Amino acid sequence: MMIKLFLFSLPFLSFSLFKFSGEDLLVSYFTSALLILNLFIQKKDAKIYFPREAMIFLSFLGYLSIVLAFKYFAGTIIAKNLSQFVVFVIYFIFYLLIVNVLYLQKYRIISKIVSYFVFFCVVFSIYAYFQAFLPSQAMFYTFFRNASSTFNIWSPFLFKTKETYATFLGLQRVTGLAPEPTMWAMFLAVPLALLFPRLYFRFNLKTLAAFLVIFFCLLLTYGRAGWLGLFLALLLFPLFFIKGLKKKIYILSYIVVLIIALFFIFYMDFSLGIDYSKIERFWGMSNAWNMFVHNPVFGVGVGGFETNREGYLFQPGGTYSNGVGGNYAYNFYLRILAETGIVGLFFWILFIRRVFKKIFWTFDYVKRSEDQKTIVSGLGLAFFSILFSWINFDAINFMYIWFIFALITALPGIIMREQKNADSN
Repeated sequence: MMIKLFLFSLPFLSFSLFKFSGEDLLVSYFTSALLILNLFIQKKDAKIYFPREAMIFLSFLGYLSIVLAFKYFAGTIIAKNLSQFVVFVIYFIFYLLIVNVLYLQKYRIISKIVSYFVFFCVVFSIYAYFQAFLPSQAMFYTFFRNASSTFNIWSPFLFKTKETYATFLGLQRVTGLAPEPTMWAMFLAVPLALLFPRLYFRFNLKTLAAFLVIFFCLLLTYGRAGWLGLFLALLLFPLFFIKGLKKKIYILSYIVVLIIALFFIFYMDFSLGIDYSKIERFWGMSNAWNMFVHNPVFGVGVGGFETNREGYLFQPGGTYSNGVGGNYAYNFYLRILAETGIVGLFFWILFIRRVFKKIFWTFDYVKRSEDQKTIVSGLGLAFFSILFSWINFDAINFMYIWFIFALITALPGIIMREQKNADSN
């Protein structure tokens, strides 16, 4: 029951029960805390499962703490440095907690957990459809969501007529249970990635219907970060099946497609002046890059981008066009570079690489089981969609990210344990 409550809370990306020191305490924090009780009920000893991925993450936190210590003694530490460091620590604890809870489960329970998560995503996608067709004052914009704002598409052509927004097909952009459409789009890319292998391995109308319900909701967000993340993730699906030279050729071709796609997304639209949203992201990323160039090894300190932004403007003056100033990094990798330098990015890449390798190792291990291949490849695509969404978004503070990472981390041990028990019997 506690695991189901946790899964139910994952789509609530901006629903907080109350605030602490001005920060929202999301409902998923409390349902995650309930997992501690679940852990005590199920666990028969005090031993904690501490995988290598967690060790690498802990090394990353150790590096951040050393940098903060130097900043403290130098008198340059700020409150944002500490608060952002605490965010990383909190999500590390949640990640380790979820890993340990999942590690205690049997594989059939893990399969049900994935199915329950997808089911809840379908339910809340149906709920989100109402946002596209109802006025912005409707309760569907505020219910289960600590935000009342609505969103459209930026259009420079309407700026000329002193209007602020253009509408997408006359509809409101769907925000779901997130603060803004892009976040909801990135979230929806995850269940779609989980469902895609089911359409390939075990096609049925129920799976197709679930996929289409979530997919059309994703379209109505007009969240291009989510679109891009899902598209690039699904293109990696063949990697689970091809080997040797074919795999190398495919990866090379994929990199070429990725470079071309990123060029059109970040430069063509910027030069044509089509979309101020992309222009804002371009300048934000440029500011982050400029910050990294001037602080390449250790960065400006975790959480220091917004505070130090004025000193590293890519284009002096700060305002580049109407409403555009590059106020956020918008790219998680550039933010890590700007705030923690090459050393910090190195540790983060080690963590991501370890999770990446575990996906393909597990898939090869379970190649005789179609059901397990479906789950593992779906988790792999969900993992890739998160990595690609970080190209257009610069935060880690959503519990569903750590739920997917924890599933990938715990699953090999679960499968191997059950295989060992089956062999011994």
